[in-house]
Amino acid sequence: MKIILSTNLVNNIIVRLSKVSNTPILDLALIYKKYSNSNKEPSRIANELFGINKKLTISVFSILPFFLDLIKRMRYYPIAYLTKSKDFYNSEFFIKKGVLIPRPESEILVDLGILFSLSKLIEAKESKTTLIEGSFFMEKFNNFQSQNIIVNQIKNACKEENGFLFVNYESIINLKENIVKKNKIQDIFSKRRSNESSQIEFCEFCTGSGAISISLIKELLSLNKLLCLNKKNDLYINYLNIKPNCLCFDISKKAISIAKKNAKIILGKEVNSIRIIKSNILKECFLKKVKNKMFDFILANPPYISKADFIKLPFEVKRYEPKIALLPPK
Repeated sequence: MKIILSTNLVNNIIVRLSKVSNTPILDLALIYKKYSNSNKEPSRIANELFGINKKLTISVFSILPFFLDLIKRMRYYPIAYLTKSKDFYNSEFFIKKGVLIPRPESEILVDLGILFSLSKLIEAKESKTTLIEGSFFMEKFNNFQSQNIIVNQIKNACKEENGFLFVNYESIINLKENIVKKNKIQDIFSKRRSNESSQIEFCEFCTGSGAISISLIKELLSLNKLLCLNKKNDLYINYLNIKPNCLCFDISKKAISIAKKNAKIILGKEVNSIRIIKSNILKECFLKKVKNKMFDFILANPPYISKADFIKLPFEVKRYEPKIALLPPK
């Protein structure tokens, strides 16, 4: 049995949602998608809600949980926690309360990881960068740097000389697009030494949902498939089979569980490319877990928000997202 929500009711819902969200129609579409049998994408549902006829049809068995979720959203409960999903780097990640919601600006770390991985596969005269920092992390680094042990661990874990990589975001996008074009592949891999390993070893601290590392592994594996398309050319035979391997750490047991689930869902048969371990990277015992481990680079987007800035955050972030993932340790 179906219930039809009238245009007036839908309009009232959108008005109420607009008081807590900058994207009320999309929020409604995402919640509706969760409880309807519609095969339409939320973006298409949202586009239809911009029209004059805004009627929605929903099962009588779903009407109560549907409205309960709407009420939660009207009380600033994050939409990602309601739908238990978040789009990040063209993949849908499983998300629930207790883990930080991945931000679009963090996708820059995946772009940097791709570029740095590719730089390992070519003969570069200078390659000193080993630590890829999260958005706004450098300006807040003093909040985290008081724990000197983390600096020493970073230095000990890297193959290259310790350093930082900062590139304008638009430049990264343009460079990555040029790299993956088929007509550029030959230029890159013709410079690579034939005896050089194709193994990419990297590590991520404070992994959270695993969105960054999992996306990076997925992209590198996709690049590998792209190279295989050119295997008819003898030039590429020695340069195929890029092998990414990642070791991830997080202090939260819940985050570790969610990251492992995301790895299985998104990486599938390649899930063995990533290991996710619960550990406090600020404790001495952490050193034992990375003993004899050497990485080509380290991804890091740790807690960096000061108490003064935390007060200025949106209410739904302060109220519902884990403070341990936002505020640096004392």
